[in-house]
Amino acid sequence: MPTDLFRRIGQSLYGRQWHDTMADALGINITTIRRWARGDQVIPQFVPERLLMLFDERIEELANRALELEDATGLRRKARP
Repeated sequence: MPTDLFRRIGQSLYGRQWHDTMADALGINITTIRRWARGDQVIPQFVPERLLMLFDERIEELANRALELEDATGLRRKARP
């Protein structure tokens, strides 16, 4: 997995200060996450699969919040093509 992609994914999932939160989510030491982000260590093959799982969890969480917002406000999202 390319280091720049790893960093972009971290920021997409957890914002600018993503290292700590990703470390917790992956059950990995923060120092290791920082080494991966700098390119000091090769990112293991299991990490992309775990990141995809984290994306799926986040997508589900966001979809549920959107439904709650629709229910609370009566607003509806526009249909996507």
